[in-house]
Amino acid sequence: MATQTQMTQAQRDAVNHAIDMYVLQNAKRFGGVKARPVILLPRFEEDGDEFVPVENTGMRATKKDGLSYLRFGMPVVSISSNGTPEVKVIKTNVFNDDAKLELLVEAYDLTIGSCMPDSVLVIEESLTPFSKSNPQQDMKYAGSGNDALPCTFTGEHKGITYDNPAPIYRRVKLANIGATNTLIQHTNVADIQAFASAQWANMNTKSNVKTTAEVKAGRGKK
Repeated sequence: MATQTQMTQAQRDAVNHAIDMYVLQNAKRFGGVKARPVILLPRFEEDGDEFVPVENTGMRATKKDGLSYLRFGMPVVSISSNGTPEVKVIKTNVFNDDAKLELLVEAYDLTIGSCMPDSVLVIEESLTPFSKSNPQQDMKYAGSGNDALPCTFTGEHKGITYDNPAPIYRRVKLANIGATNTLIQHTNVADIQAFASAQWANMNTKSNVKTTAEVKAGRGKK
């Protein structure tokens, strides 16, 4: 059995881009981005300097015997606060007993790249962790990777007053057509804006900005 090595940030970015492109390309077969089809995803493996899909049934084993999962992705278009259209792909894992997932795949004749019918992916946010064993995995962040800041809420929500900033927890789940997102507006907007400004300034300092000569030199490298 091969030893699994941890991906670098560059590898994570590359595989996420490959997955997003896979969803968008297959979404065209089922009405495109506007239709928001839920696409069954394959595993991806590194091949040279890119990540490619692995041909399989879509079922993935877990560490627990008899338990597997399917991974789905759905394209979403949103307008950012500055008026820029942004295409995103939201993803989720659906866990169940092997036999039940096999029945689902057989009933709908699902193959990787196909669409899960009568379904949509929705975002659910809460001030209560979804996971009891590892609540931090569901925390909502502004930014990504190591450069991220938790989104928090202060005030009254569902009859409960949060005097101290409470983390917002977020998950994506498979739901029936017609289901909508359940979102909580974070209240640490000023902190996130200051954080984003600092990150932008750091990225654009003289030491971090490539010269024209450096960019041209980089293009020639394989």
